[in-house]
Amino acid sequence: MKIMFLIRLCLISLAFIALSCQDFLDEKPAKHLTVPNSLDDLQAILNNRNLYFWNSSMPEAFADNYYVEESVWLAASEAHGKFYYHWDSKVPSDQTWNYFYTWIIYYPNVVLDQLNNFKETSENRQQYNTIKGEALFYRAFAFWQLAQLYCKPYSETAKTDLGIPLRTTAAIETPSVRATVQQTYDQIIGDLLLALDLLPEESVVPTKPNKTGVYGLLSRCYLSMRDYVNAGKYADLCLKAHSDLIDFNTVKTDPLPFKRFNKETIYYAYCGNTVSILGNPRGRIDTLLYQSYDEKDLRKKLFFTEMTGENVGSFRFTGSYDGEHNIAGVVHSITTAEMYLNRAECFARDGKKDLALADLNTLMKNRWDNSVPYPSITATSAEDALEKILVERRKELVYRSLRWTDLRRFNLEGRNITLVRNVNNQQYLLPPNDPRWVMLISDEVINRTGMPQNPRN
Repeated sequence: MKIMFLIRLCLISLAFIALSCQDFLDEKPAKHLTVPNSLDDLQAILNNRNLYFWNSSMPEAFADNYYVEESVWLAASEAHGKFYYHWDSKVPSDQTWNYFYTWIIYYPNVVLDQLNNFKETSENRQQYNTIKGEALFYRAFAFWQLAQLYCKPYSETAKTDLGIPLRTTAAIETPSVRATVQQTYDQIIGDLLLALDLLPEESVVPTKPNKTGVYGLLSRCYLSMRDYVNAGKYADLCLKAHSDLIDFNTVKTDPLPFKRFNKETIYYAYCGNTVSILGNPRGRIDTLLYQSYDEKDLRKKLFFTEMTGENVGSFRFTGSYDGEHNIAGVVHSITTAEMYLNRAECFARDGKKDLALADLNTLMKNRWDNSVPYPSITATSAEDALEKILVERRKELVYRSLRWTDLRRFNLEGRNITLVRNVNNQQYLLPPNDPRWVMLISDEVINRTGMPQNPRN
């Protein structure tokens, strides 16, 4: 019964793709296909793996953690992400937009709409609240990911910058209009704070959000907004609930270094549509990034594998925190390592050097070869500590789809980072705050909805 309901719901979703946010439909779907009969039916919708599996790897494809050889780029197709590699100014990502609005946002909206048809009672309150909290979390996570791609980074112009369409209902006749960046982040934060009051302390599996996962996502979101007070606050709350780290000395290098649900995973989120140009045998880790790891830093051998044959001397990423699925896969999982880095950065920005270094060293001790004494990281000032934390942040969070967001916020702070690609005997540059740091929306969506496009000049 539940499976048939989900199949029918998928068909309605496909109709939503085809009709995409038009102001009206000539014919409404039959009501018996859209109305669940119980809270168990709503929970069944939220058990759909698409909600945690189809996250976007586009931020990693745009970032500077990897490169491809010219011959690889020439042989790649558009489906492999060929044109994303050098930030082609005219190429939108239809797939990313469609996945989020027709699956990861639509399903939670169905649940939230239908919850209004069920009365909350003392007997069902826990299930009712958990379902609502999960739906809000999934939707907020989707909105946040879309904002990293289709909006300018959060800044002092957020009240006027173009945000994303905030679809908060499954009603397909509701017009799609672009909110502002401020409204976008207000919605994300609002959904998460509401979810925080509804979700349990723990969940049965890491694919299900709980309070700790909400703390982690709030920290990530506030960090992207450069609200370092709140980013630190929620990283701290997250770590108070879950602070386990993997001692990399206990991890075997072959064939799958990391398990899917390892002890660092607070909330599991995978990029099931990982852009193939990132993976083996195409993507190679940036040479300078690889060389920045100390030989006693176990991440160097657990995260990367040397290529063979004529490619000896270059390295590919094989350290995914979903190694059981794809050793080169991109994950969006919220982990304790990320939270230690978030809190350390926020401490440093607040002038609390010793606390910042304590968090950094806690992490790094678990990454260091214990056959030699661990050389604690020191700093002469909070600013010096911050620089060292940011170096380790990049080295720790490879293929986590976070580098793109970090680069955007760093450039707002005046770091003036320009990305460079050498492709087909031509050099491509992405200067700080260039319009191409924001993706285009597909022409089909623009034409159907009349919403404004992201500028390219």
